[in-house]
Amino acid sequence: MSDPESDDLFDPDQLWFDMPEFVQESKGAIKRVTINFCTEEDMEAFNRATGLKVTMNTKGLFYPPIETSALEYK
Repeated sequence: MSDPESDDLFDPDQLWFDMPEFVQESKGAIKRVTINFCTEEDMEAFNRATGLKVTMNTKGLFYPPIETSALEYK
């Protein structure tokens, strides 16, 4: 019985031979910040001042706002 790791089937150089190079472009933001609110009133004042909509369920947002369907990453 042959060693499976020595087979060409398990040789990454053979598996990827002549394959095009793949480059993953970053789809993330260039800067992330954390904003803390002491009260819900503070959060509402921030929303009024910025025109953004931060809720108790908001985990993140983009500025300027972008269409959710335009997101290319998760």
